[in-house]
Amino acid sequence: AQGSCPSWAEYLGNHLERHVEVCHQIGAVTSTEARLIQTLFDERLPALDIEPASLLHGDPGGHNVFVEGGEVATLIDWEDALAGDPAYEVAFWASFHPERRHGAFLRGYHGGAAPDDDFAERFRLYYLRAALAKTAVRHNLDIRDRAGREPASRRIQRGLRDLLSPL
Repeated sequence: AQGSCPSWAEYLGNHLERHVEVCHQIGAVTSTEARLIQTLFDERLPALDIEPASLLHGDPGGHNVFVEGGEVATLIDWEDALAGDPAYEVAFWASFHPERRHGAFLRGYHGGAAPDDDFAERFRLYYLRAALAKTAVRHNLDIRDRAGREPASRRIQRGLRDLLSPL
């Protein structure tokens, strides 16, 4: 079976230039940030082809999870399912939540085991990719930030900062 893109790296790069351009046009990223983001993805995407790919939900927000007795009972709304790197699913989830929740979630996700050597790097790149896509989609759908809250597009700067920080 094959999806809309022949590889995981091509899926991640799909519409990337357009998302970066929209983010630049609306002031969510500077010209310097836009160039840096494109360079980072140009350098790192080719190394991200993973085999075998895992089944990913594609929209792992809390609105798609049923919990019973403190355990996840089921996931609903699989219309965005895809095959790829599980670290993407975790990063996509993280882009819905404030940083203060990330540590506990990641500890639970890894279940006490040490993460893969390159998990943190992949997570950071995927978080930035999700932030770019979400910002462009929010703009295209005219979804406004809530008054008094930090703009949702700040996830891009957080992702960029984390990606450029030493592990």
